[in-house]
Amino acid sequence: MRVDVGPIPLHERLKQLTYVKYITKNTVENPENGGGMKTYSGSRTIDGIKVYVDGQPLDERFDIKRFSDSGFEWTYEGDAPRQLALALLADHLDDDAKALELSEAFMKTKISDLDNDWGLNGDEIDVILSELPSD
Repeated sequence: MRVDVGPIPLHERLKQLTYVKYITKNTVENPENGGGMKTYSGSRTIDGIKVYVDGQPLDERFDIKRFSDSGFEWTYEGDAPRQLALALLADHLDDDAKALELSEAFMKTKISDLDNDWGLNGDEIDVILSELPSD
């Protein structure tokens, strides 16, 4: 017997989505990764923080705005996590102004809650963006 307890809270849905590593059949065509949607990943290594999009280093996008001189960071709210939020959104949305506008809310909602090693894909980012509070 299934008991309906209402909608799943966003933080629980995001935990479920965070570890999706494989690309499904219903993806946006992206020739850079063989036709699938973009996949973003980050890890803390002995050589420091590494963030990738489809296996290539993610540009910090200091050309849009420099929140942090030290690059990317996550698991808390601050300037370096916001730099990561901006870079992810700029790459995903292909709209620098929109990425800048949404970077703080995205940082507070998702980036601050990432584990040491994480992965996100385009669909997951779209879900998060669709549930951000509107101004």
